[in-house]
Amino acid sequence: MLEAVAIVLKYLWFMVIPLGLVGVALFKRRNAGVLAEKGVSGNEANAAYRVIAAALVVTAGGIGLVQLAGGIDSPFFLYSGNLNNVYVVAGKLVLGLFWLGLLVWAWGSRQFVTYARLMLPQKASALLPLARPFASLVAVIGLSLLVFYQGNRVSFAILNLSPESIEWVAVIHEDSRYHIDAIPQQQQTVHSVPLNGSGAFKIQYKLKDKDNTWQAAIPFSISEFSMGFVQLVFNRDGKLHVTDHRLLR
Repeated sequence: MLEAVAIVLKYLWFMVIPLGLVGVALFKRRNAGVLAEKGVSGNEANAAYRVIAAALVVTAGGIGLVQLAGGIDSPFFLYSGNLNNVYVVAGKLVLGLFWLGLLVWAWGSRQFVTYARLMLPQKASALLPLARPFASLVAVIGLSLLVFYQGNRVSFAILNLSPESIEWVAVIHEDSRYHIDAIPQQQQTVHSVPLNGSGAFKIQYKLKDKDNTWQAAIPFSISEFSMGFVQLVFNRDGKLHVTDHRLLR
C-alpha cells in the first residue's frame, strides 16, 4: 500500500495531465448546446479550451519533469524553503509563470471573458465583471504561497513511557538545532520541525533534574521532502527508540 502511495506521489503531476484534459473535454461537451445562449461562438469557446489545455499540459508536465530530474519523491517540493536546491527553484519558476500567465490572460485576452461566460450559469451573468478581479486574487494568493510559505517540515511525534520526566528534546542537523520543551508523560505530542537539506540528523535530550544530556542518531535518512512523521518513544526502561513512520525518504 505504501509503495503504491509513493508511486502516485512521485508521478502525481503527470497524472494531472490526462485527468485535466478529460475534464476539459467533458466541460466542452456539456456546454456545446448552450454556447449561443451565453453569447459565445464555437470558435471563441474552442480557443479558450485550447489555452486551458495548453496551460495544464505545460505547467503540470514541466513541474513533473523537474521533480523527476531532481530525484524528488514529494510533489510538494515546490513549497520548500531551500533556495539552494536548483530543482526547487526551477519548480517554483514553472508554477510562478503559470500564476503570472493567469494574470496576463485575465487582463490581456478576450478569451478569459469567454471562459468566464462558459463557467458561469446564465442566471449568474451579473457576476461576469468580477471574473477578472477574482482570477487576479487567486493568482496573487498562489504567488504569495509560492514565495512565502515554507513547507519543508517533518513532524516528530514524541511519546514518553518512562518514569523519568524529559525536560527537553532537540533535533540537530549540521549547525541547526530545533528545541522542544516540556515533554508530557504518557501522552504523545507532535511537533513540526523545519528542515533545510538532508543528511545525518541527531536527537539530543535531557531528563529533568539530571545534569547530563544524552544524544542518539536517527538511524534512517530524512530530507526536506520527507513526508509522514518520525516517532520518538522513550521506553519504560528510559531508552530512546526512534521509529520511521514516513511514506517517503
